[in-house]
Amino acid sequence: RWQILLGALGIPARLLTLVQSFSIAMFFNNFLPSTIGGDAYRIYDSYRLGAGKTRAVMVVFIDRVIGLSALLLLSFFASLFAGDIARQIPLLHLFLIAAVCGIVILAWIVFGNGGEILLKLTDSDKPVIRVFNRVLSKLYEGFHLFQGRSDVLLRAISLSLLLQINVVVHCLIIVWALGIEVPVLAMFIIVPLSYLIMTAP
Repeated sequence: RWQILLGALGIPARLLTLVQSFSIAMFFNNFLPSTIGGDAYRIYDSYRLGAGKTRAVMVVFIDRVIGLSALLLLSFFASLFAGDIARQIPLLHLFLIAAVCGIVILAWIVFGNGGEILLKLTDSDKPVIRVFNRVLSKLYEGFHLFQGRSDVLLRAISLSLLLQINVVVHCLIIVWALGIEVPVLAMFIIVPLSYLIMTAP
């Protein structure tokens, strides 16, 4: 996924190089709070590969967002078929619907023309809106790099979904090995939401 995003910016990167970098990043993730340490290392390596400061940050940020989006999508689709299991979690459907709407809007901003439209809508002389427009302009400098690259989005989100399904299956095998009876669909809700909560700090 990281290689696909770098490739979309015209930055060639060998898969082995990225696997080595990612392994070091995972080491930092295990010893520092949340995943910030690992992401910082990946930003540094993206910069070393020739991405430049802004693009290095944006590549890792977009990579992280696509990964989280896959988690939410997996949980959302599982909740549609989970029935009673999903109803036991208060406001789950409302949260997941809001999250999926957020994913669609973000995809429109990063990979579509949403950034341009938002900049035009916030072009005002009012102080508060002007500050918001200024922040949006800074973000757009990085976001517009992937504009019109829906192919990149589809490939990256497909890989992310495969990865997250693999993570759930991994957890299912451990649960079964311990003799714990948990419905399969429940794991497809529990595991993605757990990883999402772990990422939040």
